[in-house]
Amino acid sequence: VTPSVATSVLVFCIGENGLDLAKKMGINPEQIIKTANWLGPLLVEAGLQQVPAILLFGYHGKLIKLAGGIFHTHHYLADGRMEILTAYG
Repeated sequence: VTPSVATSVLVFCIGENGLDLAKKMGINPEQIIKTANWLGPLLVEAGLQQVPAILLFGYHGKLIKLAGGIFHTHHYLADGRMEILTAYG
């Protein structure tokens, strides 16, 4: 991967734990965007801005919710992780 391609990738860190893990793994801080629990609007804006590539980065629980179409990942609003994992796993 060339440096220009590598820096064109945004890393959406889902939640504080995802952000901490990305830093520990040495992901370039210039590529990191902390999304908190509201990923939907950020994905829409990235599309409008024609971002060439996005890496969704975080713990499995939030990523499973996203796989099931839950774009606000806070545990107070929605869950369904087990059902999603069972359906797709």
